Amino acid sequence: MSTGVNHSTKKRKYKPRNPPGLDRAVISWKEEEFQNLGNFRLPMTKFTGEVLTDYVLHISQINALGLPRITHFEFICKAIRIESTFEMFNVFFYFVSYTGGFYSFNS
Repeated sequence: MSTGVNHSTKKRKYKPRNPPGLDRAVISWKEEEFQNLGNFRLPMTKFTGEVLTDYVLHISQINALGLPRITHFEFICKAIRIESTFEMFNVFFYFVSYTGGFYSFNS
């Protein structure tokens, strides 16, 4: 006996998510915890980690243009043979914006 209801096309109720904000927990790793992961590595440099730490942001909170801004700045510094530091990065990208649920760096 068929009820005439196709359960595979049943619509799910949309639950809006609150965007991560300053009131959310910040994930921080200690060096020994990171070493316990073995060969697992995140595709980022120490400078990227320094920038995220100093802005108190997690990599998952950065929008698609945020990380390229960090790496581009780092590559430019390497090209002109100066050390990239958070203080220098902060001179150029002193404003952190929050749009669409993610953070980005603006000049």
